[in-house]
Amino acid sequence: MTKLAPWAVVPFRPLTVCKSPSTEAAYTNCVFLNASDLQ
Repeated sequence: MTKLAPWAVVPFRPLTVCKSPSTEAAYTNCVFLNASDLQ
């Protein structure tokens, strides 16, 4: 993964955004970032 999707980089994105990932890697990054925001 050389580059995150723009929507995945923005903090505090709704988890619903993760349901429409462009790639599986982007989905993983989105979930990881959301999990980090909750902590």
